[in-house]
Amino acid sequence: NKDFSNRYIMSFLEEVLGQNYKILDISIRRSMAGDSGLYLHQDGVGQVNMGICLDNNPNGDGATAVLPGSHLLEKSAKKLRLEITPFLFNTFRFLFKPLCFMEGDVSFFSNPVWHGRFSN
Repeated sequence: NKDFSNRYIMSFLEEVLGQNYKILDISIRRSMAGDSGLYLHQDGVGQVNMGICLDNNPNGDGATAVLPGSHLLEKSAKKLRLEITPFLFNTFRFLFKPLCFMEGDVSFFSNPVWHGRFSN
């Protein structure tokens, strides 16, 4: 609750989402050694992701990675019938920007952003 009542985070959320936003889900995602990653996808319409890094991850091992500029594409990955498996996602990882953060860093991205998770 302390993180969500932080005045800077609250101000940002209200500026982006308006005053009547709803936190739908809170989950912890941990990438264990040997994890193959997660396929390239987009989240549901209207969803915004907020991530709080719990451990230092300067190299982006097992990190969420985004396709820069993908939020500007007119068609969704689903409409393009584009399926990028974790294997392909990791093979072409040079195209993606991993969210390399240190403990306590906060990130935000919205549903149009194409993203997945690198292997660990």
